[in-house]
Amino acid sequence: MSVEFIDTSQETIKALTKLAKTALKAGGQVAKQKLTDNTKVRSARLQKATHSAVKINSKTGQPTLQIGYMSKYKAKKTNGKTYMANPYWLEFGVKSHEIQAGVISSKGKVRKQTGKRILTDGVHDFCSKVFHPGYSGKNTLKNTIMNNIDEIRKAEEEGLSKLNLELDKISSYIDESEDDIDE
Repeated sequence: MSVEFIDTSQETIKALTKLAKTALKAGGQVAKQKLTDNTKVRSARLQKATHSAVKINSKTGQPTLQIGYMSKYKAKKTNGKTYMANPYWLEFGVKSHEIQAGVISSKGKVRKQTGKRILTDGVHDFCSKVFHPGYSGKNTLKNTIMNNIDEIRKAEEEGLSKLNLELDKISSYIDESEDDIDE
């Protein structure tokens, strides 16, 4: 006969972390769907790049829900196409700025902005620089989360009820009637 010791505290922590992660994922799916619906109005490609993920802090073990947009690389890898507009522009806007025509090198990179070339679409010649008036941000991500926070919390609470059941089960194993030996 052999006796094997199992460290249940680490197993319990892993189980609780997994349940907490599952609860946050449920809230993340609700938030992602609402964000997808609101982003579709602005950009169809950006709408496909909505993303929610649950990360666990390696030091504290605390799960964190992240909601937002995929990077261009991950969007291209996942969907085959990337978005053209930067999600930052949609959220916070763009300041007014000047756009100049540049000289394109043989490697396809734009070198120094000379202003000697003329912007053209092939038929019409424009000027060597144009003034972009800017764009005010729409706070799509922030407004989506704030407007639907009740639905997100409700989905998380359903997942956390499973976590509470597990905590009750664990606390039932602890026998508090025995006396501690402190001598």
